[in-house]
Amino acid sequence: MTLDSDLLKQIELQLKRLKSTLDYSYKNKAKANDLFEAFILTILLDAAIRENVKRPIYFEDTSGKITSDILFRRSPGYINNPKNKYTHAVLVFPTKGGDLELEVHLAIYAVGSSKVPQECDIAVLLRTEGKRCRNVKAKNSIAISTNIVIGVECKCHESSKVALGSGRSFLGLVKDFSTNGKYFFVFNNEKPSVEKMLSHYEQKWEHNLSLTSTKEIDRLRNLFQDRFKILKAKF
Repeated sequence: MTLDSDLLKQIELQLKRLKSTLDYSYKNKAKANDLFEAFILTILLDAAIRENVKRPIYFEDTSGKITSDILFRRSPGYINNPKNKYTHAVLVFPTKGGDLELEVHLAIYAVGSSKVPQECDIAVLLRTEGKRCRNVKAKNSIAISTNIVIGVECKCHESSKVALGSGRSFLGLVKDFSTNGKYFFVFNNEKPSVEKMLSHYEQKWEHNLSLTSTKEIDRLRNLFQDRFKILKAKF
């Protein structure tokens, strides 16, 4: 099987457990890098389940309607774009201060201190921010980076190593968004220079992510789960 078909099979299996299915058009058009982002998203959702998120996890489209037909973005876009019914997951964590409500989006634009829109491969943001963006009708609404509580930069290469420039771009994103430990850089192979640079700046990263890399998946899931734990304590 190819990387694409392997990833697609695993994503469909994980969504089936959430009583959801992938949209037919997405399955036909998604490339390896799209599917890699969706694969990492399923690891994040699993971390939320282990951190006692309210079940069942459900999905909404751009109108806020609950749906089980999952259509992920394959290129960066705006949360309130009405042209396609792209879906996001809704996470609700019970806490002593009340319910912590979050949304998980793929490939959305967000803006930081530079005021220049940048793509977030995976963005977990406060539900109030997601609703604010969807309520903007007149123009494209960009998420504000301070309302993103987890961000993930995903790099998938089938025949080459992740480029050093990708690591540098990630550091630029971190600086612009003032992420303070909220962002993760994940990729499906390894690159010592990227790993050394990110470690020097004390950034969170994980490499060699694949369907069979149990150790790496467990480490990444634990990082996500720990982040959810901290968010719950702060709420």
